[in-house]
Amino acid sequence: MATLAQIKQTVRPGQIYDVTNHYITRQDHPAYGTTRRTVSRTTGKRIYLTRAGHRGETGVDWPRAAQVQRDPDGTIRLYGGGIGQEPEELFLTLVPVPGFTLDGAYAASWLTRAARTEVIEDGLPDITAGWRPASQRGGTVAELLDTAEAAGVLRCPPGWRIRCIHGDTGSDSHQWLLVSTGPARPQALPGPLTSPWPDGTGAEVALELLRQAVAAGNQLLAMLDSPAGTGQAPATGPGAGTLQASDTA
Repeated sequence: MATLAQIKQTVRPGQIYDVTNHYITRQDHPAYGTTRRTVSRTTGKRIYLTRAGHRGETGVDWPRAAQVQRDPDGTIRLYGGGIGQEPEELFLTLVPVPGFTLDGAYAASWLTRAARTEVIEDGLPDITAGWRPASQRGGTVAELLDTAEAAGVLRCPPGWRIRCIHGDTGSDSHQWLLVSTGPARPQALPGPLTSPWPDGTGAEVALELLRQAVAAGNQLLAMLDSPAGTGQAPATGPGAGTLQASDTA
């Protein structure tokens, strides 16, 4: 069984949880039921959580070691945290939401190899020296994402992918879109997030784009605000609506 110190180490900023409050019974309370929260920071005594569309952060005290449990799948249960609760009464359940991840070290060497090759090899993106994502030369950002995912450089959570959409070559920004690939699609998703094109060329800019993709994907997952993405989230930006994997390049 994991110790409290070991459990605390698994809770890191950026981790997304579906948090079920077993203490609050008022249905009009903002913390009632299950809500999607993102860890903003932690201390030795508290976890601080944010919720998409809500200002500020909520602090949750770590109870005593005997009142904390962690399952093999990462689910954390806190007991006795509500006012008047007995130590054995369940207070909160935190179920981790799988997110987008990037193998940073592997990504750097993989992209460097791709940028230096004279003949594009299977499984490598076309980002030879001088490649810029918004130009007409070389591969597209969609191809970069696809090859990175196939190579294990970019890991997507089950049922989700991240796509990049952009306009003409003169645009100084692009948008990241969360796409449902699960059997429950179509699904109402948050609107796209806008990001500036990173500076640089070749492997340098490709690596920054992959980092952007991971950050945007996890931010959009947090906006779903429903357990396992089964509920519909309100549209939060231009272009929000129902999407399927085939709707974007």
